[in-house]
Amino acid sequence: LDASLAPSSTRIESEKRHASGKVRQAHWNAERHQHLTMSELESMNTFTPPGALGADVLESGRVRLRSTLSAQQNEALEAAITVYTQTLGTSDPFVDATVLRFLVAHKWNVAKAHRHLKHTATWRNSPYGSKRGITPAQIRAKFLGGQTPAEVPQVQTLYRVLPFVLEHRRSYTGDLLVIAALGAADVDAFFRLMSYSDWTCANIYHCEWLYLRLDQESFLQGRLVTAVQLYDCQGITLKHVMPRVLWRMKESVLLPDLHYPEFFSAIRAFSIMPLAVKAYEWFRPLLSHALQERIHLIPPKHSDGYCTLFAPPSSIPQCYGGDSNSIPPESAKALGYALVDASMRALWFPGPPTHLGGYSVLQPSCSEQGKSSQ
Repeated sequence: LDASLAPSSTRIESEKRHASGKVRQAHWNAERHQHLTMSELESMNTFTPPGALGADVLESGRVRLRSTLSAQQNEALEAAITVYTQTLGTSDPFVDATVLRFLVAHKWNVAKAHRHLKHTATWRNSPYGSKRGITPAQIRAKFLGGQTPAEVPQVQTLYRVLPFVLEHRRSYTGDLLVIAALGAADVDAFFRLMSYSDWTCANIYHCEWLYLRLDQESFLQGRLVTAVQLYDCQGITLKHVMPRVLWRMKESVLLPDLHYPEFFSAIRAFSIMPLAVKAYEWFRPLLSHALQERIHLIPPKHSDGYCTLFAPPSSIPQCYGGDSNSIPPESAKALGYALVDASMRALWFPGPPTHLGGYSVLQPSCSEQGKSSQ
């Protein structure tokens, strides 16, 4: 955060952590922050539904992921998987990656990771944020069964009030990109069209989809893959940071720390003005130190072309300095855009084109993919 913009309380100091009682952490994922070559990134511009991966691909991915761990860490992972699946009462093909996130988040403190896993497994079996009483575990199962985020009514409504691309190719390091234009959000429509329950439900569906995709990518890439969240804050005004907005946002802001650890490797809010900084100051004490350290606030004078620091131009929308003038075909396929009626999509992504307005327009190849899948 630019020093001239930041309140002094926003400057975050690193927290010293004790190593006692922890499994010794090896350099098990040293390649995590290394840039991939353009050919490697381009080879990833495909999509296979998470539930459609063959048994041989899954087993190969599991072996690759575990090969990054020491023998002691593999033992800890095996024990943690048992704790998680016994509490949850079920499992899925990507459970190794899911559980590994909790161990990494707690710096291999096994006791803390087990407590967190039990708490989350219990929560995942509880009806949450839906009038129909669906649980997060059931949502993940539906995605594994072939459902896509864009088919969810609450998600469709969310896109009518907020330009939000849940998956937009990858960063230079292979992490999934998530892009949202907060300043283009239609606050009045948000409260008119979405109840608190609808908003909460849309958030859970978003989290479940992205967490599943990150686990799938972890198997495919042979490392723990996370997401990079880019927030366009240009246009945020007083109505965007009113108490009723902040109160509704509160629970969703807490979700990564509570139930989705190692979700984001970086969260960047660019074109941010002092008003939005003050809003962040309200949320900041609620976040873990680990998550706070991954959040950077970028003032307007440093925001031009900022997104291209994280990903190649082909992964970035044109309005942010990239080459993409509509959602990439594989991202549209993953999210299920073509499965939604064109009249509904026409209502998505409000605001000017300079801030993702109308970005839900599909390329011809996306429409063809959607029809063939139906």
